[in-house]
Amino acid sequence: MTTSKILEYIEIREIFLLLILSSNLYGVDTIFLGGNILTMDDELPSARAVAVERGRIVSIGSEKDVLKLRRHWTQIIDIRGGTLMPGFIEAHCHPIAGAMLSQLVDVSGFTHGSRSDVLDTIRDAVS
Repeated sequence: MTTSKILEYIEIREIFLLLILSSNLYGVDTIFLGGNILTMDDELPSARAVAVERGRIVSIGSEKDVLKLRRHWTQIIDIRGGTLMPGFIEAHCHPIAGAMLSQLVDVSGFTHGSRSDVLDTIRDAVS
């Protein structure tokens, strides 16, 4: 075998090994499992596991299927029978105060231009 053939063989072998090794590098950062996962998708309303990679959901389904994406660095979070729902982005909220305020009648000058507007709003709220 000539030197060029040996080098060609080594290069092909190295490329093949790199492809095999790089396929094992694919994996997800976090897997949530162990509870009910609401997807908000009509075709799959709930699931048992969800995989997240770089902040994005990449797989939703059974624990068995999602765990196929696990690697040694993957963080597994057991939601211990709880329910995982999509995030609701709210910068700052006081749920009890918000519920109470929704029952109040706004008679401020921001929403009413005159005294008669305020009185009409109060009459509507009382009736």
